[in-house]
Amino acid sequence: MGYSKLRQKIWDAIRGINRVFGVGEYAFSVREVTDIVGANYFTVKAYITGLVNAGYLQKDTLLGGANCYRLARDTGADAPRVRGDGTNVTGGRVIEQLWRTIRVLKEFTIRGLAISAATEETPVAEETAKKYVRHLYNAGYLRRMSGANDKSGAPQFSLYRHMRTGPKPPQIRRDGTVYDPNLDREMEPAP
Repeated sequence: MGYSKLRQKIWDAIRGINRVFGVGEYAFSVREVTDIVGANYFTVKAYITGLVNAGYLQKDTLLGGANCYRLARDTGADAPRVRGDGTNVTGGRVIEQLWRTIRVLKEFTIRGLAISAATEETPVAEETAKKYVRHLYNAGYLRRMSGANDKSGAPQFSLYRHMRTGPKPPQIRRDGTVYDPNLDREMEPAP
């Protein structure tokens, strides 16, 4: 199981505990979450520490010195992406922005996609957009519009309607394969 999937399971467990008792009403331990998730104790503890440092959880100390935690800020279903020191993990934001933009635009060039997906906080390099488009094209998400080029001669692409698989961006793995978290499967290369 990848770390993002595990992080999501931990967050779901924390939110599940609080659905029963109410946000901030129940103090839980790392061990409780570890038992629910079935993961390594130290991995769960590291993520919980990041959530505390980012202000999502409040740390309490029980009599006897044991630590427990309360949900301080519930931001919804998607697990916060934080490091141990509480700072946000931004690596996947560019891919999230690219995927969201691809889903919105009817047709796009790589340069246009990079410009449209960029924000002030998270710029998108044209080379990153090109790489992401190439992988999605090879996995059968995108089609190249035949004869459609912009004024500069750059090819235009569009997302196949049946490949609008959901809000989570398809991920490019180190070996170049594409994993779609919306379908929970690795995508086969397009024929």
